[in-house]
Amino acid sequence: MTVPSLLLWYARYTRASRPRWALEELGLPYTLERLDLREGEHRQARYLEVNPFGTVPTLVIDGVPMLESSAQVQWIAELAPGLAPNAGDPERPAYLSWFAWSLATLEAPIHTYALHTRFWPEERRSSSVAEDAQGKVRNALAFLDKALDGRDSLLASGFSAADIVVASNVLWARSMGLLDAFPALVAWGNKMQQRPAWKRANAD
Repeated sequence: MTVPSLLLWYARYTRASRPRWALEELGLPYTLERLDLREGEHRQARYLEVNPFGTVPTLVIDGVPMLESSAQVQWIAELAPGLAPNAGDPERPAYLSWFAWSLATLEAPIHTYALHTRFWPEERRSSSVAEDAQGKVRNALAFLDKALDGRDSLLASGFSAADIVVASNVLWARSMGLLDAFPALVAWGNKMQQRPAWKRANAD
């Protein structure tokens, strides 16, 4: 398969780290277009022409924008062998399920918790909403902790793109102190950060 021209609109400490990590895992060529969120560059016309929602990241494939980091990672994983089980592989259903689970069951309450404890001003925060979200995060992490028991990757066959999206949320949860009851997940997150591709994707 011929690799198309790839341009990734990127900002540090955002979901843009996911597609960049996937690109680095496969060693694919790409161009990085940096955005300074503090300067509001994601709300300026040049970016809104590419992504009218102003969300980060956007992956531009042969001039065509693709939104949503999880979808980008899945698409990148199909460009070369190594990150995704093929259609018909017995592990394919689990692989796809982890993508959806990571967003709906893990990321959603992490995001809610972050809004009500860090991102929103005090007058918009709700301690009860934050507490409910924290409980949902803990339930999700307990499930993940059990799924990873005795192994280093979500799939029995080894590291895949599913680990990228799940690990990104685990590391986010860790940064907010939500992993304190899950030392095995802390260790797993640390191990993910030792991957050379993760280091390259987060070096700058």
